[in-house]
Amino acid sequence: ATGGVEEAQQLLAAVQYARSQGAEQVVVWGFSMGAGTALQAALQTDASDDIDALILDSLFLPSPESLFNNVRQYLDLPRFPSLPLVQLMLPFWTGTSFNQIPAQQVMQTSYTIPTFIMHGTDDVKAPIATAEHIASSQLNPLSREWVVQGGKHELLFQTRPKEYIQRAALFLSQVDADWKSNQPTLTASAT
Repeated sequence: ATGGVEEAQQLLAAVQYARSQGAEQVVVWGFSMGAGTALQAALQTDASDDIDALILDSLFLPSPESLFNNVRQYLDLPRFPSLPLVQLMLPFWTGTSFNQIPAQQVMQTSYTIPTFIMHGTDDVKAPIATAEHIASSQLNPLSREWVVQGGKHELLFQTRPKEYIQRAALFLSQVDADWKSNQPTLTASAT
């Protein structure tokens, strides 16, 4: 794992492959780090031409603070020197430093792609504030957010399975209808 840096490139290659094989619509559905990777990929392309929609479940963006908080769930470590050590050691574990991960740019971007962000109130791995901040800055009229009361990291479906499917299906049907309404119509001309 490289904090989404290399994974975003791999995702874009997968999207391009799907398009080259005839996919008319591509929806990226990312969980946890996969959701953060999807947003990093969307930064690197004219995403509206490549990705038609994003569904982001339990959105995680790597930062020194978020990684330190995850480690603290297993080890009761003091903030200092642990937090600076996390920053220092990341390149040894992943080959990527925090300054290569565009977390701030992701946090500040209003994506043109319809984006559905869902996050649980009891997510101890990914702060809900990150998901709420990103959701609040989206301007696409199809974009939405769903905060799942009691939802845990990547377990939102288990918390509310029927509602999860209904909300995802509604979002996808609206994206599909919007996509179809924006397709050019071909007219035959007589010569």
